[in-house]
Amino acid sequence: MVDNPLADPIAKLLALGEPTYSRDCAWPDYRSLGITSEHIAPLIEVATDAELLHRSDESDPHTWGPIHAWRALGQLQAQQAIHPLIQLFHQIDDNDWVIEEMPDVFAMIGPAAFDDLAAYLSSPDHPSYARLVAATSLMQMALVHTELRERSITAIAAQLEGFRENSPGTNGVLIANLLELEAVEQAELIHRVFTEGKVDRFIAGDWRDAKKRLRYRPAPRK
Repeated sequence: MVDNPLADPIAKLLALGEPTYSRDCAWPDYRSLGITSEHIAPLIEVATDAELLHRSDESDPHTWGPIHAWRALGQLQAQQAIHPLIQLFHQIDDNDWVIEEMPDVFAMIGPAAFDDLAAYLSSPDHPSYARLVAATSLMQMALVHTELRERSITAIAAQLEGFRENSPGTNGVLIANLLELEAVEQAELIHRVFTEGKVDRFIAGDWRDAKKRLRYRPAPRK
């Protein structure tokens, strides 16, 4: 990137170093570095750089470049980044940064990412932990883009239907996502999963907690 006129803002991003790891802390505005939509291609390159993603030297600012890059892509609503970023779900094994931040990145990118995320979630070709990142991304997108609520609930609930084959942890995350969306229309399914003991209650609580969050009142028996 030395001879590339777009390189300077990317170089500034790569020099930022370790980011703050907190859902309660706002991300920097990467556009203040001079980053614009013209930088989407080099940002994707940094965000998916295998060497950077697997570096262990936390003292090297470049190690943290992919995180800053995918945050910037979210802020730019970069639809070109949807497919490359989704691949990170399984290309980096069970990575906390991917798990915690990708839902927010995709919520920023917006509804254009819905179909790809839903397809990833429903594909048995991907590991379950990676598919759960897609599920949580759909949930977070629906919280920001409320017109996606029904579609997101349908996609997540479709995976919960297979609760007997899922691990308790998988069911716990799926239920937690449905609770965040206040998916009272899936209350009976959620109740069934709890009744059969197929859920990690450390993740999702118990049925009493779920019923309260859903504000669910079963129909009176005739």
